[in-house]
Amino acid sequence: MLELLQMADDVGARPLLVVNAGCSTGDKTCVSGTALEPYIQGALNAVEYVTGDVSTVWGGKRAAAGRPVPFDLKALGIGNENCENGESGKQYARNWYVIATAVRAKYPHIPLVLGCE
Repeated sequence: MLELLQMADDVGARPLLVVNAGCSTGDKTCVSGTALEPYIQGALNAVEYVTGDVSTVWGGKRAAAGRPVPFDLKALGIGNENCENGESGKQYARNWYVIATAVRAKYPHIPLVLGCE
């Protein structure tokens, strides 16, 4: 992740960080309930890695990897091509909302992206 963000920064691009919403396009399944918790935490950790101060756990890890200055995250994608017809598409929408709610509670200024085709 660091190399992608640094490359984008070097060339003046705006990378779109995308996190997993707990859904698979291969078998068209999605986790739910407590099984979604690692995905929620993963999204929060990813944003902290990119934007966190060096005093935060994940900002500190970024700094230790060579980038003490946070990146300017313009948006966060939640899921990727998960808007299927049927139950998996409905579960993706529910998962998106749960993850989005957690991210917005901690990072209200970051726009969120719905990952549909």
